[in-house]
Amino acid sequence: MSETDHPTVLHSVAGLLGRPVTTDQLLRAMVDRVVRELDAERGTLYLVDGRTGELSMRVAHLPELPEIRMPPGRGVAGHVAETGESVIVPEASGDPRFNPEIDRRTGYTTRSMIAVPVRDEGGAIRGVLQVLNRRTGTFGAADLARLAELAAQVAQALARTSLRPCGDRSRGVLVDGPFNGIVGESPAMGELYDRVLAAARTDATVLLCGETGTGKSLLARAIHENGERSGRALVVVDCAALPAGLIESELFGHERGAFTGADRRVAGKFELADGGTLLLDEIGELPPGLQGRLLRKLREA
Repeated sequence: MSETDHPTVLHSVAGLLGRPVTTDQLLRAMVDRVVRELDAERGTLYLVDGRTGELSMRVAHLPELPEIRMPPGRGVAGHVAETGESVIVPEASGDPRFNPEIDRRTGYTTRSMIAVPVRDEGGAIRGVLQVLNRRTGTFGAADLARLAELAAQVAQALARTSLRPCGDRSRGVLVDGPFNGIVGESPAMGELYDRVLAAARTDATVLLCGETGTGKSLLARAIHENGERSGRALVVVDCAALPAGLIESELFGHERGAFTGADRRVAGKFELADGGTLLLDEIGELPPGLQGRLLRKLREA
């Protein structure tokens, strides 16, 4: 079957990758896509907690529960995380690997399921993708194979988020913690974390300095997610990538008719980030004249 018949998960959420969405919003959009494609009733993306080995529900169609954490090896998903096997369960109630505890807590009845590991490019297991109860018919080998393909695409998207492997461990990710998956436990990193939290508690404009590749964008996201603005948008602007003629419009927006070709009103990044956080990456690359206007804007904010 061609890619036109089966659009990839990444293709279906491509519009989100450049927008100010949270990691959970992106993952939920992917799981929604998986559930629709496999004609399932519910879907769950579990992440393996790299520190404890527990399964942590990152995204699920479980309105009854805010969170699920399961011990290592528990349930079908735990079995998949431990063994790396893809599993099809045609009759959940008769399978010894099935854990009925979640059904008891939700009142939902799991009849059948398929579950596959989510592996990174190196083959390490980072999570488990699981879908429940096919709406028509039963899950078969073709469904299991398709879910494995979709899990590989989910793994690619995970690699684009702030979720990171837990140190040098071969399994799991940093699921919890206030520092957005930043790896490091040295005294110097401890001081850095203290500064992140101090900055997050204020409304001050923060200047992050450092060479390319040192993790400035990760720190910016950590400041955002640890502050009172965490529920609002984090809007990222790569100043170095903006064409000179479009920088001002990109930052401040424009009204319809403001210039030739302006056929509609466009909100600028400052407006989109209102109430949230605006990250101006490589701000030193902006033209000096625009830096002056930007400084005045920041003083007024």
